[in-house]
Amino acid sequence: DGNNTFFYTSKYHLIRFLNSRKKILVIGDTKKYIWDTPEYEVPPLENNVFFIATRQTITYNQTQSTCPTALADKSFCNDQNKTLCKTDEPTSSTFGFFTGNCVPSKENEAIKVCEMNGWCPEELSDSIRNIQDDTDFKCRFDGTSKTSDRPLIPISYILDRLNTNKTALLLEGGLIEIRQDWICNFDINPKKCTPKYDFSLLQSGDDKQSPGINYRFAQKYREDGVDYRTLTKVYGLRFVVS
Repeated sequence: DGNNTFFYTSKYHLIRFLNSRKKILVIGDTKKYIWDTPEYEVPPLENNVFFIATRQTITYNQTQSTCPTALADKSFCNDQNKTLCKTDEPTSSTFGFFTGNCVPSKENEAIKVCEMNGWCPEELSDSIRNIQDDTDFKCRFDGTSKTSDRPLIPISYILDRLNTNKTALLLEGGLIEIRQDWICNFDINPKKCTPKYDFSLLQSGDDKQSPGINYRFAQKYREDGVDYRTLTKVYGLRFVVS
């Protein structure tokens, strides 16, 4: 009921927000079944946090087998030099373990790379999903005093106020804080109690130490007694509202 709206005034101090990444490779003792990140980790569900996907990589028909590592792993070798292909050592992508063999790349057969044992084939193809800002909502906030009481903030408005490379942010993802400051004087006019918004970039798409935000999930199925999965890696914008 619009006539019975209560405003809660409080101060928020964001001391630190940590976004942790975990890449762990686990091998079963009996059947050498490999568990990588999509096997045991799902995106966390948190209060006052939401995620908008901007890009995804899909790898179809993966199965537990051996295959060439991706060129992006830079595990190059030749028949005379297999020093990078140490048997049972984890790959640089942590998607599997080296078999010790040097084989032609699936992406370019003229280049030889280390062979891996894991979920094959490894991630190779990209599929880009653009954020469309064309929804016809009438209550959009645009930063002016006339729209200060409107609840819908376009994503483009937020991105325009971040000092960052927007192309890298949309490609690799990022972590953004939306801070609401409620400074209200109910003795004057409760209707003029509207929040002031501030936007901060906590993790960018071109961060040198840990760029972007992404997570993986797998859809599994079985065919003729063989386990397969479709692996999806999703990049996007993670918003923390305080």
